[in-house]
Amino acid sequence: MAWFKKERKPRTSERVKLEIPADAWEKCDQCGHVDIRERFVRALNVCPNCGYHRRISAQEYIDLLVDEGSWHELFFNLKSADPLKFENYADRVQAAVKKAGPLDAIRTGYARLHG
Repeated sequence: MAWFKKERKPRTSERVKLEIPADAWEKCDQCGHVDIRERFVRALNVCPNCGYHRRISAQEYIDLLVDEGSWHELFFNLKSADPLKFENYADRVQAAVKKAGPLDAIRTGYARLHG
């Protein structure tokens, strides 16, 4: 009795796949809360869930403190020297630069604050 069985079409909806950049989300190191990066940035890198203060780079810190466009860096081309010829010192310096960036230890300069 085929007239009782209704032929069913499979439900397929054409979904548009959104391209979300990999760096659009941020995860809190303390509580594991995942949220949109923009919320962390608006809250000055403080987790909206637990209040954990994340580390920021030296450049981000400078951008928070000084007036926009007023930062003038001094001694930006200094590099670490090894006058005492310590063992593995060059390798350790390279590893630190690779981890933190070339200019993240000490930044010197002058700028305007609330000018």
